[in-house]
This record gives sequence, C-alpha cells and structure tokens, in this order.
Amino acid sequence: MIDTSDMLFAHRLFRRELREAPGLIGGVEAGDTKRSALIADHLGYIVAALHDHHAAEDELLWPPLHTRVPTADLKIQQMEDDHTAIAESVEKVQTVRTHWGKSADPELAPQLIAATEDLSARVDTHLEDEEHNILPLISQHVTADEWKSCVKRGAEAMPMNTMALVLLGLTLQNLTPDEQRQFLGGIPMAARILWKLLGQRTFDAYRAKVYGAV
Repeated sequence: MIDTSDMLFAHRLFRRELREAPGLIGGVEAGDTKRSALIADHLGYIVAALHDHHAAEDELLWPPLHTRVPTADLKIQQMEDDHTAIAESVEKVQTVRTHWGKSADPELAPQLIAATEDLSARVDTHLEDEEHNILPLISQHVTADEWKSCVKRGAEAMPMNTMALVLLGLTLQNLTPDEQRQFLGGIPMAARILWKLLGQRTFDAYRAKVYGAV
C-alpha cells in the first residue's frame, strides 16, 4: 500500500484558499486596481494549481483504476464528472476574475464572489468524496512508481520560481511540524534547497501582501 498523504496536503490548500477568496475579494475597495489585481492574480494561481492537480489525476490515476477495480467504475466516473463540472465552474470564475482584477468594478465583485463560492462548494464536496471513496483504492491498486509519477506530474506543471515557493508555503502552513518534515522530504532536492534559502521569507512577504501581517 502507498501513502497518499500528499493528496490530503494538497486538498487542505485548495479548501483553505478557495474558502478565503470571497472575503479577500469583498475586502477590495471600489476602484483599488492595485489590490484587485493582487487578489485576482492570487485566485488565478490557486485555480491553475487545481487544474494541474486534476489533470494529473485524469491522466495517471483514473485509467489504471478503471482497469484494475471495475467494481468501482461508478465511483471513479463520478470523479471524472466532478472534474468536468469543476472546470466549468472555474471558467465562470476566470471570466469575471480577469475583468474585475483590472477594474476593481464594484458591480463585478459580487459576481466573482458568487462564482468563487460556487467553486469552493463544488471542490469541497468533490474532495470529501475523493478522500472517502477513492484514496483507499489508490492506496491498494496504484503502484508506488505510478504514484510518484502522478505527484511529479503535478510538480512539473509549476516551474521553480517565486510562485512555486508561495504555493509550497501555502501548503506547508496547513501542516503539522511532522507533516511538514514528511512533505519536504518527498519533494526534489533542488526545491528543498530553494525553500531553505528563500522560501519562508518569500512566502511570508507574499502572505503579508495578500492577507495582511500575521
């Protein structure tokens, strides 16, 4: 059996940031385009990471599970259907996010809040279902090499730059000290070194801009 903790760690990031997003959007004053651009970009990074996470599952997890656990076809198909519905919800967010980020239009803010709340609710339901019904199947029927490929596929979608450090920090802040050590031990050496040298400082500065001083 393989350890699927990395999946749970990613899920905590998506849950937290999507739940926080409506409050961040609502806190932007009309016409404050500097702040709206920052929050719109932040939301964009989160939904892009969500897309990469789901793409890795679609490509590398669902096909072998369909083959090896035919009795669970309906549960696996539900995951695929959820991904399609979530992608449609993301598109609604993206359409409004771009325009609001540039304008800080007070008429667009409620639309973006509603779209983000809908996305958050869909993701919450999907992740709960996945954790309950699918992670046990992954643990039992996906090989260690296949799992590593899936984790690597998600990591490779994000180049090693400032936002990679931010996403790493957003993940780590939701983990216990033991979980942090476990997670950092599983990422590539270059990423660990970059985090040790620049990561915490980079993340703290970004978090202060988005959420205020902690």
